[in-house]
Amino acid sequence: MIKNNVKLGFFGHTHYQINYSYNPVEKKITVLTENKVRMKKRTMYFFNPGSIGQPRDRDNRGSFAVYDSEEYTVEIVRYAYNYEKTAEKIVLNRLPAFLGERLARGV
Repeated sequence: MIKNNVKLGFFGHTHYQINYSYNPVEKKITVLTENKVRMKKRTMYFFNPGSIGQPRDRDNRGSFAVYDSEEYTVEIVRYAYNYEKTAEKIVLNRLPAFLGERLARGV
């Protein structure tokens, strides 16, 4: 997607929340660490918002992204949820127990 000369992509299914920018002039890739990013012109952005469930980035909170096309921002939102209850439901539904056990660790 290109808007206001900003190139933007979202990707996922890795369960890791991580974001990057790429400056083609400097040929530099940067890992973005702030929760809210205001995108700049002539820069490429790649956002992996993480996982609402089964996170693998050592943070057991769920995460998702909010994209504001008017302000050219992307915000990563993290939220706590009752992963113990989720783990119980995993076992009750006869899914592999390790899926519930790793929720506490976020791995």
